Amino acid sequence: MKSSIFEAIGALALASTISACASFSQAAATEPGYARMAQIHPGLTQDDVLRIAGSPGIKTGSRQRGEELWIYTTRDEWNEDTDYDITFNAQGVVTDKIALHQGAG
Repeated sequence: MKSSIFEAIGALALASTISACASFSQAAATEPGYARMAQIHPGLTQDDVLRIAGSPGIKTGSRQRGEELWIYTTRDEWNEDTDYDITFNAQGVVTDKIALHQGAG
């Protein structure tokens, strides 16, 4: 009788651990846009930015300078629409990041 109680407690503990792990990975997958944008900084490559933030909504470039601008639109920590402009140099390295609030719609 005691062994079946201990087995049940062990099974419950294992199920709780598995459930906690699943919740953690779901939280990481749904990390807010502003939290991902906070990880982007000068010196990262375009591949780094793609891994952190995914594909941008808009890509534009300058033929003369070889720069490229990626624009991500997401919500900030105050739930306001914000455009994050990420500038890359000709070598594909982040040189600047600017957050532009779109204002109340």
